Amino acid sequence: MTDPDAITRFLQNEPLHEPETQERLYALVYDHLRGLARQLLAGERKNHTFAATDLVHEGFFKLRDLEAIQWENRSHFYKVSVRAMKQILIDYARRRQSLKRGGGAENVSLDEAGALASTEQAIEDLISLYDALQAYARFDPKGRGKKIIEYVYFQGMTHPEIAERLGVTTKTVQRDLRLAEAWLKRYFAQTSSHEEPPGASTGRDSA
Repeated sequence: MTDPDAITRFLQNEPLHEPETQERLYALVYDHLRGLARQLLAGERKNHTFAATDLVHEGFFKLRDLEAIQWENRSHFYKVSVRAMKQILIDYARRRQSLKRGGGAENVSLDEAGALASTEQAIEDLISLYDALQAYARFDPKGRGKKIIEYVYFQGMTHPEIAERLGVTTKTVQRDLRLAEAWLKRYFAQTSSHEEPPGASTGRDSA
């Protein structure tokens, strides 16, 4: 996993106008951006033509003037990147809606596009939740909690649907969800007070 401080130092000290430097930055941030892109796409319709990799690539390409921005830290970079990816999805939905009005393809509601145009706080929340889920996965590397949280909150799946997907009982899903939610609640409480998050340096096997 890339050191967050290393990304901040890279953004602030490297010649970002050079193509080779941009390629190095892309390699540093790709995995994190792909995770954020998957969350953005999770609420989209199932046959969406965008893949997370495509969205990351187009979003990064949209940030052509990297050197023109005074990057505060890596969180600032991810916020700008998420806004770029959201705008791509909004523009895509609007184009499809325009085609429909002209007798083209299937309906894509602009309500969906509008929902993507969320506030700055929503973008911060998305990044914070992604970071928290990555921390939970390190805390419980063999558990199901991270997947269950993603299925419930990003894909809107029911507990029985998740149980069938994972090959466990509904009660097991509900138990693991409660444990994961409790851990995340402690994580956010402790990170907001600048304490060490629960299980930040050690993992555990799932029960």
